[in-house]
Amino acid sequence: MIDAHNHLYSLKEFEDIPSLMRRARQAGIMRMLCNTARESDWEETAHLMELYPGEIIGAFGIHPWYVKETESGWMERLASRLGRYPEAVIGETGLDFHHHPESAALQEEFFLEHLKLGALLRRPVSIHCVRSWEGLLGVFKKIPRKALPPALHFHAYNGGKELLEKLLGLGGWFSFAGTVLYEKNRRGREALQQLFQMRPDRLLLETDAPDLPAPEPYRMGLLKDSSGRGRSEPADLRLILGGVSAFLQVEEEELEEQIEANFEIFLKVGNV
Repeated sequence: MIDAHNHLYSLKEFEDIPSLMRRARQAGIMRMLCNTARESDWEETAHLMELYPGEIIGAFGIHPWYVKETESGWMERLASRLGRYPEAVIGETGLDFHHHPESAALQEEFFLEHLKLGALLRRPVSIHCVRSWEGLLGVFKKIPRKALPPALHFHAYNGGKELLEKLLGLGGWFSFAGTVLYEKNRRGREALQQLFQMRPDRLLLETDAPDLPAPEPYRMGLLKDSSGRGRSEPADLRLILGGVSAFLQVEEEELEEQIEANFEIFLKVGNV
């Protein structure tokens, strides 16, 4: 299995990385896409890629929450970093006007620059979007379809089933976190079901570890923060896969094979 989105470096707050990687392997999680949020995360992620070659794929970028604290010249430094790691993708970038409405204009500027770089380098881009879909579509209107990156990965997708067709037309891939297994997450579950019916070849799964923990039956439950709240880890993906396969009424092995094939194509799409 492949975890399509996590922040592995952040998990050292809860447990040592070797133990987390060992549990991931035991659960059959053989590869993961580790996304950065701040420029200060880039070096840590690069170090993890070198410690676990072939297992950890890096994604370098600036998360919309941290655009205001990012120093000028970041684009040149990002391009240089990506040049050193040709297997890496771009991200996590995107828009979040819900949590940080004060930086909306700057978020759009940063997001647009990430997209341009993805197109230039032919790299997939990992996208965060929370209650900002109108703004996100507005950014896409500024770029001709042929000038977009080769693949757009909407992580922890929450845009509803209504946007799927439009985002697919832009080169969208969609990963769902364990939170889709909460029965009250009707919007996410409907989108997952519709995507599986429309384009199962664009479906990915993720943990977003240490964030977005799945319901208790679908996570190992070994990590907790200082307040006692459960956190997620890459090994949880095995349990999430079981829950999603039951929800979609498809054999777990079949779904695992589909998602692994999808991820391989996603990574290579910029080279075809």
